[in-house]
Amino acid sequence: MTDSVYNTAYLDKLIRAIKPDYILAEIPPDRFEDAMAGFKRDDAISEPRVMRFPEYTDVVFPLTKELGFEIIPTAG
Repeated sequence: MTDSVYNTAYLDKLIRAIKPDYILAEIPPDRFEDAMAGFKRDDAISEPRVMRFPEYTDVVFPLTKELGFEIIPTAG
């Protein structure tokens, strides 16, 4: 959040430029299900571990609606 280059605005531009089909996220699958359910329900991440990461709450999850990519949880 405080880096002058690698911040959420940069990540947003990068994802838009790449137009991915998939994004691999370091989110455990069981946490991802809860996070995605909350996001689909009210456009907000309420899963406690995922909501701490602005790259997910402010960029990745919201861009799924616009760009249509799939988030794949990969944490063990």
